[in-house]
Amino acid sequence: MPTENRSSNTEMVSTPFQREDRYIVIKRSDLDKLHPSYKGNFLLELNCISAQMPSRECLVIESDWPEYKPAWAAIEARVTGKPAPQPHPEPIAWMVGTAFWWTKEEAERDAAATGLPIVGLGPMPTRQDEPAWFMTEGGVSAMHAKAKAMSDQQGLDTSSYCVPLYTHADAGEVERLQGLLEAYMNAEAEKGIELVKLRTERKRMDEALVACSNERDELRKANTELEDQVSSDFKVIDDLRAQQAERGALLREALEFIDDGVGRSDAEWRLIKKLRAALSPDGAASATDEPYQGIPGTSFQRLNALANQGE
Repeated sequence: MPTENRSSNTEMVSTPFQREDRYIVIKRSDLDKLHPSYKGNFLLELNCISAQMPSRECLVIESDWPEYKPAWAAIEARVTGKPAPQPHPEPIAWMVGTAFWWTKEEAERDAAATGLPIVGLGPMPTRQDEPAWFMTEGGVSAMHAKAKAMSDQQGLDTSSYCVPLYTHADAGEVERLQGLLEAYMNAEAEKGIELVKLRTERKRMDEALVACSNERDELRKANTELEDQVSSDFKVIDDLRAQQAERGALLREALEFIDDGVGRSDAEWRLIKKLRAALSPDGAASATDEPYQGIPGTSFQRLNALANQGE
């Protein structure tokens, strides 16, 4: 741990200030992160060593604390004899956006509600830039610089607002804001990387969606063609059924013409049985079919002809 190059006196020296590494400091929270076996052995050895060392009281200031740089500046001023830089005076008021607050607590509540940073205001005679606000001598009231300028243009009396107030930020606040800015920039960079990833993923999904849409159109086209084919097949079936009905009617008419119960030849009888089987619902001959019992070689037309001839 570095410290000053003078140990205990306040003697003024002209040598350049140089930080020295004099102390070994271990933070307890860092020890808690060690493996239990390492931590146990280390603490045992440390206790043994501490028992043989003189006891000292030290103030440890970490480098990320706002007191770190002022402390080093004070030590350097004591060692070198140079005056330490004086910190800015404490603000007497605070501004959040364009809102003016007399107490820091009110400003902090406003900043928490609005998400805007707090800017301290105070009298700084050495400042050459334009003040942000003007305050009365007694600090009873304050007026924004823009409002004062407008009032002056309108001829209103603003002479009581004679104490200029400037924006004020100490070194710790600047470092804090710089840290916030760096964190914000890192976050924005990560968001940019994530945005590129999201755009790439969206492009991939868009391409997949186009492919799905094309496949859907192809399926719709194939389905339409299939429906047309099915409709055409059903029309063919209907036509075949109509033709079958016409042929059935023709067969029934022929069967009624020749199947009159009068004697038939064997060939005619076989034809009659085939017609009956074809017209039967199950495609087989009727159960009442039996061998022909009529007069062989005769027919209804022949008997009619014989009757007409007087035979």
